[in-house]
Amino acid sequence: MNADRAAVAARRFYNSHGGEVMRFAIVGVFNTCIDVSIFWTCTHVFVNAPVFDRIAATLAGSRLPIAAGAEDVLLVASNFAAWAVAFSISFVVNNLWTFRRHHTQFLRLPYYLRVAACNLVSWGVATTVLVQASPYMPLIAAKFLSIAVGFVLNFLIGKFMPLRF
Repeated sequence: MNADRAAVAARRFYNSHGGEVMRFAIVGVFNTCIDVSIFWTCTHVFVNAPVFDRIAATLAGSRLPIAAGAEDVLLVASNFAAWAVAFSISFVVNNLWTFRRHHTQFLRLPYYLRVAACNLVSWGVATTVLVQASPYMPLIAAKFLSIAVGFVLNFLIGKFMPLRF
């Protein structure tokens, strides 16, 4: 009896939200590809850029409690560039296609900045996971681990901190 109720509830949910869930998953896979591609490109193109050595030296000479080598600075900068592009694309595509929000207020800068601010929290935690895990596993594995952590945190932020207008 309970299995029948669960099946009916699942069918009802899919009929009312199934398209949204599928579109959200498609956008998520697409954005993961964008994120990893940009991250991988940045870490390989800028690997010998002297700017990261200078930033690391500046951090080392500062009074900030930050111990970062050039490699860590490169990972953080590359991860931020990848996140910024993937997040911006995801924001627009999810609002217009996934959730069919064709209202212009969803694409206004204040709303974008509120959503981005919440997502920056998960980016910070995911980036910390990336930097801490990268010495112990292949870089691509550390990147996917950080993406998984970011996914969970973004879900929890979206679930418990709804962003209203």
